[in-house]
Amino acid sequence: MGGQYFYIYIWAFTSVFSIFMMTIVPVFIMPLFNKYEPLQDGDLKKRIYALAAQLKYPLTKLFVMDGSKRSSHSNAFMFGFGNNKRIVLFDTLMEQVHDDEILAILGHELGHWKLGHTLTNFGVTQVYFGAAFYIFSLCYTSNELYRA
Repeated sequence: MGGQYFYIYIWAFTSVFSIFMMTIVPVFIMPLFNKYEPLQDGDLKKRIYALAAQLKYPLTKLFVMDGSKRSSHSNAFMFGFGNNKRIVLFDTLMEQVHDDEILAILGHELGHWKLGHTLTNFGVTQVYFGAAFYIFSLCYTSNELYRA
Protein backbone atom coordinates (compact mmCIF):
# COMPACT_ATOMS: atom_id res chain seq x y z
CA MET A 1 0.00 0.00 0.00
CA GLY A 2 1.46 3.35 -1.02
CA GLY A 3 4.26 1.84 -3.07
CA GLN A 4 7.92 2.26 -2.41
CA TYR A 5 7.41 5.89 -1.32
CA PHE A 6 4.81 5.12 1.36
CA TYR A 7 7.08 6.67 3.99
CA ILE A 8 6.57 10.08 2.36
CA TYR A 9 2.80 9.74 2.75
CA ILE A 10 3.17 8.66 6.37
CA TRP A 11 5.57 11.54 7.06
CA ALA A 12 3.21 14.07 5.44
CA PHE A 13 0.28 12.67 7.42
CA THR A 14 2.14 12.86 10.75
CA SER A 15 3.28 16.41 9.99
CA VAL A 16 -0.25 17.59 9.22
CA PHE A 17 -1.65 15.62 12.16
CA SER A 18 0.91 17.23 14.50
CA ILE A 19 -0.10 20.72 13.42
CA PHE A 20 -3.78 19.79 13.69
CA MET A 21 -3.33 18.43 17.22
CA MET A 22 -1.24 21.43 18.33
CA THR A 23 -4.17 23.56 17.21
CA ILE A 24 -7.11 21.68 18.70
CA VAL A 25 -5.72 20.16 21.90
CA PRO A 26 -5.32 23.40 23.90
CA VAL A 27 -8.49 24.97 22.49
CA PHE A 28 -10.97 22.08 22.45
CA ILE A 29 -9.61 19.04 24.30
CA MET A 30 -7.82 20.46 27.36
CA PRO A 31 -10.88 22.56 28.35
CA LEU A 32 -12.81 19.30 28.63
CA PHE A 33 -10.55 18.34 31.55
CA ASN A 34 -9.48 21.69 32.97
CA LYS A 35 -11.13 24.99 33.73
CA TYR A 36 -9.66 28.09 32.08
CA GLU A 37 -10.41 31.50 33.52
CA PRO A 38 -9.08 34.85 32.31
CA LEU A 39 -6.31 36.23 34.52
CA GLN A 40 -7.82 38.87 36.77
CA ASP A 41 -7.09 42.47 35.95
CA GLY A 42 -4.18 43.81 37.95
CA ASP A 43 -0.50 44.56 37.98
CA LEU A 44 0.59 41.05 36.92
CA LYS A 45 -1.69 41.06 33.89
CA LYS A 46 -0.43 44.48 32.82
CA ARG A 47 3.19 43.41 33.25
CA ILE A 48 2.70 40.20 31.26
CA TYR A 49 1.07 42.09 28.39
CA ALA A 50 3.88 44.67 28.54
CA LEU A 51 6.51 41.91 28.39
CA ALA A 52 4.75 40.29 25.45
CA ALA A 53 4.51 43.65 23.66
CA GLN A 54 8.20 44.34 24.29
CA LEU A 55 9.05 41.08 22.49
CA LYS A 56 6.36 41.63 19.83
CA TYR A 57 4.59 38.45 20.95
CA PRO A 58 0.98 38.83 19.71
CA LEU A 59 -0.68 37.86 23.00
CA THR A 60 -4.46 37.82 22.63
CA LYS A 61 -5.59 35.90 25.72
CA LEU A 62 -4.18 35.19 29.16
CA PHE A 63 -5.66 32.38 31.26
CA VAL A 64 -5.28 30.69 34.63
CA MET A 65 -5.90 26.94 34.55
CA ASP A 66 -6.91 24.75 37.49
CA GLY A 67 -3.81 22.56 37.36
CA SER A 68 -4.10 21.92 41.10
CA LYS A 69 -7.02 19.63 40.32
CA ARG A 70 -4.53 16.94 39.27
CA SER A 71 -1.12 17.93 40.63
CA SER A 72 0.84 20.34 42.79
CA HIS A 73 3.26 20.85 39.89
CA SER A 74 3.46 24.46 38.74
CA ASN A 75 3.62 25.26 35.05
CA ALA A 76 2.82 27.74 32.32
CA PHE A 77 2.52 27.26 28.58
CA MET A 78 1.96 29.22 25.42
CA PHE A 79 0.03 28.20 22.34
CA GLY A 80 -1.52 29.55 19.19
CA PHE A 81 -0.59 30.29 15.62
CA GLY A 82 -0.02 33.53 13.78
CA ASN A 83 -1.43 36.54 15.56
CA ASN A 84 -3.62 34.51 17.92
CA LYS A 85 -1.28 33.62 20.78
CA ARG A 86 -2.31 32.71 24.30
CA ILE A 87 -0.57 32.11 27.59
CA VAL A 88 -1.88 29.79 30.30
CA LEU A 89 -0.64 29.93 33.89
CA PHE A 90 -1.37 27.05 36.25
CA ASP A 91 -3.09 28.12 39.45
CA THR A 92 -0.32 26.30 41.33
CA LEU A 93 2.25 28.61 39.74
CA MET A 94 0.23 31.63 40.86
CA GLU A 95 0.17 30.27 44.42
CA GLN A 96 3.79 29.10 44.67
CA VAL A 97 5.79 32.03 43.28
CA HIS A 98 5.75 35.82 43.30
CA ASP A 99 4.83 37.99 40.32
CA ASP A 100 8.47 38.78 39.50
CA GLU A 101 9.23 35.05 39.30
CA ILE A 102 6.22 34.48 37.02
CA LEU A 103 7.54 37.22 34.74
CA ALA A 104 10.99 35.62 34.77
CA ILE A 105 9.50 32.24 33.82
CA LEU A 106 7.43 33.80 31.03
CA GLY A 107 10.44 35.83 29.91
CA HIS A 108 12.38 32.59 29.53
CA GLU A 109 9.58 30.92 27.56
CA LEU A 110 8.96 33.99 25.42
CA GLY A 111 12.69 34.07 24.73
CA HIS A 112 12.39 30.61 23.19
CA TRP A 113 9.63 31.96 20.95
CA LYS A 114 11.54 35.16 20.08
CA LEU A 115 14.67 33.20 19.11
CA GLY A 116 12.68 30.78 16.96
CA HIS A 117 13.36 27.74 19.11
CA THR A 118 9.76 26.57 18.90
CA LEU A 119 9.68 26.46 15.10
CA THR A 120 13.21 25.09 14.93
CA ASN A 121 12.31 22.29 17.33
CA PHE A 122 9.19 21.48 15.31
CA GLY A 123 11.23 21.42 12.08
CA VAL A 124 13.94 19.21 13.56
CA THR A 125 11.29 16.84 14.89
CA GLN A 126 9.69 16.60 11.44
CA VAL A 127 13.07 15.87 9.82
CA TYR A 128 13.69 13.22 12.47
CA PHE A 129 10.32 11.59 11.76
CA GLY A 130 10.99 11.70 8.01
CA ALA A 131 14.37 10.03 8.49
CA ALA A 132 12.88 7.39 10.82
CA PHE A 133 10.12 6.56 8.33
CA TYR A 134 12.66 6.36 5.51
CA ILE A 135 14.90 4.00 7.49
CA PHE A 136 11.86 1.91 8.34
CA SER A 137 11.02 1.74 4.61
CA LEU A 138 14.48 0.30 3.98
CA CYS A 139 14.17 -2.27 6.76
CA TYR A 140 10.64 -3.59 6.63
CA THR A 141 11.15 -5.45 3.33
CA SER A 142 14.60 -6.75 4.22
CA ASN A 143 14.61 -10.55 4.22
CA GLU A 144 18.05 -10.56 5.83
CA LEU A 145 16.71 -8.58 8.77
CA TYR A 146 13.88 -11.07 9.34
CA ARG A 147 16.26 -14.02 9.18
CA ALA A 148 18.57 -12.59 11.84
